[in-house]
Amino acid sequence: MGEGCAKDVRVKVIKDYHVFNRDDLQLSSLPIFSEGVSIFPSGYELHYCLNWWEDLNKEGMDGSVVLEVAFKDIDGRDYGPKRYELKFRQIVSNYTNPPETYEGQIAYYLKEIDKDMKKLHQ
Repeated sequence: MGEGCAKDVRVKVIKDYHVFNRDDLQLSSLPIFSEGVSIFPSGYELHYCLNWWEDLNKEGMDGSVVLEVAFKDIDGRDYGPKRYELKFRQIVSNYTNPPETYEGQIAYYLKEIDKDMKKLHQ
């Protein structure tokens, strides 16, 4: 989570994904990806489910989602775009750092993304 308010947040899907294996529902069609977010307060979180856990395992762990994130700070300075790849294999790995559970790993990688975004501020 960031330490300040972000505005005009844009998340572009570079490598799309069919959510819950539905041909009619791609990740890029969800509102944050198709419209962006005008204000994203500090501490605010958005969560998106990609698929049932069993189906991700059935598909194989070689897949990924690639996103490009850009935003402005409260003073209107531009940050990004910065590209991120979420590899499905990393979600189910057995490492303790990142955490063992996929829920913990998602939070871990989002925190890493946040660290990278803070570096852009510097």
